[in-house]
Amino acid sequence: MPPTSAKSETPDLAAGIAYWEALPPTLDTVLGGLAASSLPLVDALSSRQLLFAEFPELHTFPTPHHPFNPPPVLPTPESRALEVGAGIGRVTSNVLLYMFTYVDMVEPVESFLRTAIAESSSWKGIKEERKGVRFIKAPLQDTTLFSVPSSGDARVLASVGKNPPEDQIGYDAIWCQWCLGHLSTKDLVTFLQQAKRSLRTMGCIFIKENVCANEEDGSAREVYDAQDSTVTRSGSSWMRAFVSAGLMLIRDEEQLGFAADLYDVRMYVLQ
Repeated sequence: MPPTSAKSETPDLAAGIAYWEALPPTLDTVLGGLAASSLPLVDALSSRQLLFAEFPELHTFPTPHHPFNPPPVLPTPESRALEVGAGIGRVTSNVLLYMFTYVDMVEPVESFLRTAIAESSSWKGIKEERKGVRFIKAPLQDTTLFSVPSSGDARVLASVGKNPPEDQIGYDAIWCQWCLGHLSTKDLVTFLQQAKRSLRTMGCIFIKENVCANEEDGSAREVYDAQDSTVTRSGSSWMRAFVSAGLMLIRDEEQLGFAADLYDVRMYVLQ
């Protein structure tokens, strides 16, 4: 959907949360009315491919690019992912739980988290307690966002499946999709710096976001949408934020297979 304004403004946390709280916690809501299209499947498959490209050891089945004798279990410490702006758990349930043992799912809108909790018993590996998910209510601007929660943490609304060891810290993957537009440039840089510090060795930050065109001279551009109080950033704007946060870009790909009338979506992998 096109932005409502080209005026540079700063996203407002309360306004953004209020926008989503007024909407039903459904798949159609989080996908902008495209739940019945091919987008959910295309998006999930491309996200899995992106993760496999960085973490080939997460394969649990043979492929032409992976040995036909994969280990029966992942190496220890067991793999851990964090999804921010997680909504009703679309990415956690369809992507991350297929590869990681533990997922911390962070979302500021409680109705979305409650929906995810109610549906989580059917997610991969949860019923058998081979996988574990914690549901954490917090905004992206929360300075404690990347602290792995301990037992009794008030931010954790629920925990399902396998319980993670409390002596393991850090994340192998931090997944950010269609949510970072709710951050101002200053908050985005702070968010990325904190994310970098919370990565385990060889861990990565994964970003999938809408991207608008740069200015005519190639400089950074940000387009503000007053409806949900977000900004859509151009490629140069994203690169500027990555450099400011001290991150190294190791992969930059275009999301293919989406409808032509949607924003371009780029997939960034950073360390």
